[in-house]
Amino acid sequence: MLAIHATARRRAALSASLVAASALLGLTACVVLPPPSSIAVGAPITDEEHGERLEEHWDDVDPVLQDVGQSIIMRFSDVPAEPDDPAWEEMFMVELAAGDALLDAGIGYLDGNGSDGEVYEVFYYGSDHEAMWSIIEPMYDEAPLAWSEVQGWVSIEAEEPALLLTR
Repeated sequence: MLAIHATARRRAALSASLVAASALLGLTACVVLPPPSSIAVGAPITDEEHGERLEEHWDDVDPVLQDVGQSIIMRFSDVPAEPDDPAWEEMFMVELAAGDALLDAGIGYLDGNGSDGEVYEVFYYGSDHEAMWSIIEPMYDEAPLAWSEVQGWVSIEAEEPALLLTR
């Protein structure tokens, strides 16, 4: 389905709980596209370019944000069956734009996404899940896929999400 593109630095930073949850759901990590302003309309973006753009995004992340442990996990349950569906590319652009907005606000960043073909997840990490959601939520209003669940976590050790929204 979607190719795995993650750096050793990021793999090491993933929490054991998220890795275990992802393994249970059969999800795999993948990457996002560059922001819409840097993509020529109609130009295909390769998986290698996805990885390069996500690496550039991560280069801008303040190391302090990587250690604070709050997160937003978005789930999408009505996903296109075909990996080359245009909705995927549009979703990738929304994700990175939201990640860049979190970086600009100094409160978070896009970590990545994953799909098992039935459920699609997007992972944002930062210092304040509520403030992060206030920035992310409106960016998904016009996204080609509607989220089905959002979880806001205060730490990787938390047993329950502090924020749980469903549609």
